[in-house]
Amino acid sequence: RSQGIVFSHWEDNGFQAKLSACEKSAAPFAAFEGNVASSQRACSARAIDFASQCSVASGIAAEERSTRMRIDPSRPGSASQPPSQQPFVPPQRASAPRPVRRGGVAISEAPPNYPFAAGVITQSLVLPTPTSDDTSRRDADAQSAPTPSLGPCSVQPEPATTFQPVSPDNPVAHIPALSLDPGQPEKMTLADFDLVYSLDSGISDDTDVLDIVHAFEGAPGASGLLQVQSVHRAKMASQAITDRHSEWRQSARKLQGRALSSSLPKPSWSAQEGAEQKTGKELERWARDKREREEVLWQLLTASKRMEGMPQVRCARVFHGCPSREVALSIFQHGFDIHIAGTKGWYGEGIYTTTSAPYGLRYSFGMRDFWDAGGETGYVIAGRAVFAQVYPVTQADNAPHEPLVPGLKGKQIARAPGAQGCDAHCVCVRGFPSDENHQNRTYHACAEGQRPDGTELVVNQEAQLLPEFIVKVNVRDDSKLCARVRLAAETWGRTGPHTSSVTT
Repeated sequence: RSQGIVFSHWEDNGFQAKLSACEKSAAPFAAFEGNVASSQRACSARAIDFASQCSVASGIAAEERSTRMRIDPSRPGSASQPPSQQPFVPPQRASAPRPVRRGGVAISEAPPNYPFAAGVITQSLVLPTPTSDDTSRRDADAQSAPTPSLGPCSVQPEPATTFQPVSPDNPVAHIPALSLDPGQPEKMTLADFDLVYSLDSGISDDTDVLDIVHAFEGAPGASGLLQVQSVHRAKMASQAITDRHSEWRQSARKLQGRALSSSLPKPSWSAQEGAEQKTGKELERWARDKREREEVLWQLLTASKRMEGMPQVRCARVFHGCPSREVALSIFQHGFDIHIAGTKGWYGEGIYTTTSAPYGLRYSFGMRDFWDAGGETGYVIAGRAVFAQVYPVTQADNAPHEPLVPGLKGKQIARAPGAQGCDAHCVCVRGFPSDENHQNRTYHACAEGQRPDGTELVVNQEAQLLPEFIVKVNVRDDSKLCARVRLAAETWGRTGPHTSSVTT
């Protein structure tokens, strides 16, 4: 390449063609050489062949230059010209030293005035012209070279290629095209999980697992109808799980810091300020609304405990229903947020979970209650959620006289009046019969004093959730038992007359 720069003004087509071939070949080969360490022996074969071609072309160029200066004294640099008019001519290449093999590539230090692809690499390939035996051995090595193990975004080596020599008819030897493969992480499977409970193996001695099983089979209204088939726990050996644990702990530490910081906003829904100015019905309404929010928050507090070393942060066992096992595995690998439904959240924009295991099954059965899914199997992720400052959602957040129109639908976490600084929303919900707008039962914030059918916990950040288990749950195929559970769900806790879809 340097010869082409110094003698580019020479007017010989054959010589120019050879120099142009070297220059055009240098750029792609320099980029290819940057990845030669990962390509190992397969790339070495290409490097040796290319270097030999450059060496041959350079030797021919040097011989022609010397001959032309002897024949034509009018050319620059000839002996007949005064020294002041002679351009700089680099000294002749010294005989190439025996190449040293490093990382599967034969390399040697080049003289300082013969850089190869100047500014790109500092070591030049200076190799002797291979003999026929060398060429045969090189081709055999290239064909038998193992494909190196490459990570994402690595240059993929092509199969061994027969190179054509540089000539005026074929000025550029074949250099394999570089390709970037972004790579795909290997999908998680059940092999990345430990079976910690199954119906066939019997009772587990892990208290966390037993609590999860009991959360389904022992829940009110579910006894005898729900049966846990298996529980799988994610292995900590998985990099995705290890990273998620680290992010979850870091999220808890951030929540602790924000809760203690005096410069950040804090929720005001529980503050007593302004109560003195209220009287009569207004004071009564304020007191009842505050009590209802306290009841909702108490449901969450009793289902959670403080984090060790972080007293401002609480942790709760939560459940997240999935339409299939594949979706559950994908959430473990890629996170919860990519599976948020396209509709806006009724109780704030965030990631939804529940502390009620049977309620979580609704999302496994296409928003049907489990008593309407007799004989079916659902998958639920059991994990942990952390939160520090929570806003309890109640009917007071809805418009007056519109209890079935969620007032926080589509709103961001902590944007409701009095919710500033909150990192989660929680709500206690009751089921309502299907109507012309919903083919299944829907769940809305409880009316004042009602006991809930379930709960919703909405967290602001995905890192606040830690998936741990995949639970496989079966609903018994017993139509009579399902009908009795449905009857209780439709009438329990209601005041006044009720109708039921179940006939006696």
